[in-house]
Amino acid sequence: MIPNGYVPSQPVQRSASVRPMPVCGPVPVTPAQVHVQLTPIVQPVALVPYSSQEQPLYTFDTDLGGGGYGGYAPTADNATWDYGDQQDVATASTKTRRGGTSLLLMLFTLLAAAVLVLGNFVEAVVEYTSIVVISDVHNVGYKLVMDLVTPIISSGLDVGKLFETDLNIITVAIAGSAVLLVLTFIVSIFNIRKPGAPLLSKVTLILAFLAAAFACVYLHIKGMQVGYGAYIFAGITLFMTIIALAVRRKKKIKKA
Repeated sequence: MIPNGYVPSQPVQRSASVRPMPVCGPVPVTPAQVHVQLTPIVQPVALVPYSSQEQPLYTFDTDLGGGGYGGYAPTADNATWDYGDQQDVATASTKTRRGGTSLLLMLFTLLAAAVLVLGNFVEAVVEYTSIVVISDVHNVGYKLVMDLVTPIISSGLDVGKLFETDLNIITVAIAGSAVLLVLTFIVSIFNIRKPGAPLLSKVTLILAFLAAAFACVYLHIKGMQVGYGAYIFAGITLFMTIIALAVRRKKKIKKA
């Protein structure tokens, strides 16, 4: 035990030695027997401003009201973000896109039917809906089909008479195109709640356009006067075909 007031006769000498260290990297300044606190590693955390991919992003816009948060400010009752209007708009637009293609095909099918039938009952549009003009007589599609079908039925369904004359060939092409459009109309009714056009509608529309185009080309080849209705009818089928092929159907993702 060292008594109070004891002063050593000689001061304590501290010694140090210099020698090369066996490592090449940085060395802590504390002795090896003491635990060393190294520099902490900071890992950045990504903060995503939504909880699902279907949720709209939060925005800040003082022009839209809502306490300076643009309608996304938390309400006083439940303190939750209010973006219900955005979801309603997205849902409404999705519903509009679902049946838009089928609805367009149905409307244009009715327009094509009007071109073939309306001229037979309204004299004012006969000149614009006729398929072929023979001796200054405008023949609409409905009249051509009835003139072809009636004698065939009365003679016992003699199918061989369908292709006896050039006019019969034109009538068969127009009638076949009309039947394919009716089939497209029926398919569109069942597809009204789905996006795009089904494969069957695309096939029927392509065949309908080819039949209508064949009628127009055949009339030119035979030197017959083509009516405006033939061009309009072929144009409608072409436009419907483009709509059906342009709009893509969404592929269904199979759940694992």
